[in-house]
Amino acid sequence: MQSGSRWFRFAFTALALSAQPPRRVAFLGTSITCGAGATQRFLPIVKAGIEQRFRTKIETYDLCFGGAHSFTTLLLLKHTALPWKPDLVIVETGALDGFAPELSRPAIEQIFHELATARIAAVFLARTAKCSEENSRHTILDLAKTYNYPIADGNTAYLPDGCHPSNEGHALIAANILKAIDTNVKPHPPSVPAPFKDATFRAASQARIAGPGNQAPLTFFKESGAALKGPPGQAEWRFLFQGTLAAILFRLGNTPQSIQFQIDKQPWKKVHVQPDWFLNYYLETNLAPGDHELGLRVQSHTGVIIDGLQTATP
Repeated sequence: MQSGSRWFRFAFTALALSAQPPRRVAFLGTSITCGAGATQRFLPIVKAGIEQRFRTKIETYDLCFGGAHSFTTLLLLKHTALPWKPDLVIVETGALDGFAPELSRPAIEQIFHELATARIAAVFLARTAKCSEENSRHTILDLAKTYNYPIADGNTAYLPDGCHPSNEGHALIAANILKAIDTNVKPHPPSVPAPFKDATFRAASQARIAGPGNQAPLTFFKESGAALKGPPGQAEWRFLFQGTLAAILFRLGNTPQSIQFQIDKQPWKKVHVQPDWFLNYYLETNLAPGDHELGLRVQSHTGVIIDGLQTATP
């Protein structure tokens, strides 16, 4: 009885956990959550710990996305995690935000905002790693105070490559998450407008108006449509989108060697291509609101897969 009461004290509303088992826990994260560089990642340790503490079986949804900026994590939350109706969400984000720092805080705040609005229990990781030139740790700690969410805060030295934890690091992360789950907190309802309330993912096949390629199944965002697979060599597409943000999301293992783009038939611009593991390219972040057309040229040896477009209207 004591363990059951502890679970309900952690829940933000009795209604959120009144459904029949299995209770649902979603994990949102980057390659850190995926367990890159380790053989024993924190997800199964946390699952076993929750089941032991609360004496109930839980269902987990593994939404780790290697190479994800916080804006991509936000879209996974909106389009995939929230429709699944989780009782608890574990969030690890910010690791790759150095590649688009102007979007980092508003994207992370929108994650807090979405969860607090839906009154869903969550634990956020406050990382000490530096996977890119980002500064998301301070942002997460600050927003956790604003929205009154618990933090799994652990200063781990188990980072062999400076970014990805070892097995010992994952064990420490799991212990900190389980400790945070024991806290008795309720989120503060949002008191400020949502910074990215209209953040949207649009599947490539639905956004395309011209260009080659066959449809391919989506790994994430499956409810949105289908991806596009391009041929080897050079390929060119045109897409329609709405909003002030233009971003493209590629598939791991099918990324381009070079990228050029144009907005509304303006001059073509070259994109600095990151390593193969980086998938989300933020091409323009300050467009005029309204309808736009994106032209995209890519060069690849084996053919790229474009999952879709990321857009927003702040």
